[in-house]
Amino acid sequence: AMPECIRKYLVTLEESENFRIYSMKMQTVILYREIKIGGINRIHRGGCAYIASGVVNSVQIANTLEALGFKEMNDGRSHYWYETGWNNCDEIKNAISLVSGNIEDIFNKLKN
Repeated sequence: AMPECIRKYLVTLEESENFRIYSMKMQTVILYREIKIGGINRIHRGGCAYIASGVVNSVQIANTLEALGFKEMNDGRSHYWYETGWNNCDEIKNAISLVSGNIEDIFNKLKN
């Protein structure tokens, strides 16, 4: 079962204005402003959280994710992501906050 901390956090995100959460059999997907930022993979992947590489648009964000314990992963073809164990609740919260905040900054710059 998903750690209680992560489960509660996903409920909190879902209640937030710009987040949408999709829970499926194998994973829960997290969208911010309709952009997939990451998710939680169930036991079949060892119970992990991931950040989609497409929202990591700077070396600074990549370095911060690394400092939070996320490792860059790939499937050997063209799929890349950043991953950590799903028990790292605070680090996962910080990573989601980091990338969603970055997207919000981009949206705000586009408005001005």
